[in-house]
Amino acid sequence: GGAYLLALDAAGNAVWGSPIEPPAAPEGASEEASSMLLGVERAPDGRLFMLIQSWWGDDLGASVVLRTLDGSGTQLGEVDLGIEVNNPVDPMGAVLGVSDLAVAQNGDLLLGGPFRGILNIGGKEVEGPLEYHRDGYLARITSTGELRWVQSFGAPEEVESVRHVGQPRHVGFTSAGIPFVAGDYQGGLSIG
Repeated sequence: GGAYLLALDAAGNAVWGSPIEPPAAPEGASEEASSMLLGVERAPDGRLFMLIQSWWGDDLGASVVLRTLDGSGTQLGEVDLGIEVNNPVDPMGAVLGVSDLAVAQNGDLLLGGPFRGILNIGGKEVEGPLEYHRDGYLARITSTGELRWVQSFGAPEEVESVRHVGQPRHVGFTSAGIPFVAGDYQGGLSIG
């Protein structure tokens, strides 16, 4: 299995399409990559940004890459965003990493998603309030993958039997360019 990107005209006819190949496996990978297309967004200048998450088993972790394509589907570049989570697939079956993305007028990208324990994005470590519970994050990066900032949010203190807090579902920008995140939580919410 795999992912694809297909462009259609106004009548629903295919204009172009291609399979989404997973990023190259890290050195020492014994398994074929499992990949998932996390999202595609169009920039105001027509470029397409695709987020692809791949993982190679528990010991090699996961990676998230940002691919840039032109409006005709030709790949312009790819950068590993350096997003690492302790366990890319948690025991409850959720893939941790990026759950949504949006593109700003200047081409910056807004990413949001769940993580557990420590999140490393763009070389910056973010520690969630609870080591064994899921927390959420919101990050802004440039179109070349440089981290501008990252914020985490989750439960302010341990909540017994709650394993799902601070779950981002949607990120975006207001018409004034202000970033926002919307989602759900259980137990309590702490911003910052």
